[in-house]
Amino acid sequence: MALDELSDSPDTLWLRLMAKGRIQENAIEELILLRESDPRRANALSLLVSWRINIELTNQVETEERRTLMALSQAYLEWEKQTKREGRQEGRQEGRQEGRQEGLEQGLEQERRSAIQELMVLRYGAIDAELEALMPNLMTLSSKDYTRLLLHRSREELIEYFA
Repeated sequence: MALDELSDSPDTLWLRLMAKGRIQENAIEELILLRESDPRRANALSLLVSWRINIELTNQVETEERRTLMALSQAYLEWEKQTKREGRQEGRQEGRQEGRQEGLEQGLEQERRSAIQELMVLRYGAIDAELEALMPNLMTLSSKDYTRLLLHRSREELIEYFA
């Protein structure tokens, strides 16, 4: 069976893409009309784009290939549009993930700061400027270490410890 005798069915799409002339052009149009989520579409568009670039680079553009190049140009535009859309979606997803991670880190830091402040208030009454100045140093310690320092050292000993 020759390529020009194939029926227009999804099963023969790949073969018809390798044909020439109107059969190939129809197959490219059919490919472009496939759902964007169809893996055949993405794979075929990628191959057709490579083919189009190869034709342009080798300057093999005769009359018959001009028609092919025109059909491939539409495939290229579809591939480019899909690639950009996927890139934006990946970017959004990465942004959300980074945002969640950053939010989690900020939440943990805020919780750590609150715990240190509560221990200071319990132990020393109020937090004045001198005690507030120790906060960055205390934040770098493990919860076990800052708890020990705050529970077992006087206000003066704590200030002297970080001096």
